[in-house]
Amino acid sequence: MSKRADGIVDVGGARDLAAYELALQGFVTAISNPKGWAFFIALLRPFIDPGYRMMPQLGVLLSIILLIEFSSLLMYAAGGNALSRSLQRSSYIRLMNRGRYKLHIGCNSTLEAATLTK
Repeated sequence: MSKRADGIVDVGGARDLAAYELALQGFVTAISNPKGWAFFIALLRPFIDPGYRMMPQLGVLLSIILLIEFSSLLMYAAGGNALSRSLQRSSYIRLMNRGRYKLHIGCNSTLEAATLTK
């Protein structure tokens, strides 16, 4: 996907998805990510008490994991929606392009200075 300064977006054949399809796609992606599960298991494992029954504790921990995952997906979607609306304006695109060009010039200048000092 590329965006021009006049606000025209080339999405390369992408199709619009319904909200349900997007939510389902995000849910499947989040649930099938083994790194996320490993992180939550490592993070929440110290809260399991061997003196109590295991299943209720695991149920509570699973509920906490799903609540955190759902909340982070909602925040991610809200941020994407706000960014999408702001990228509809050509003034924001020009501002982003200027910032991107300045960043490239700065990085290239830094790399050039680092190679000249060697």
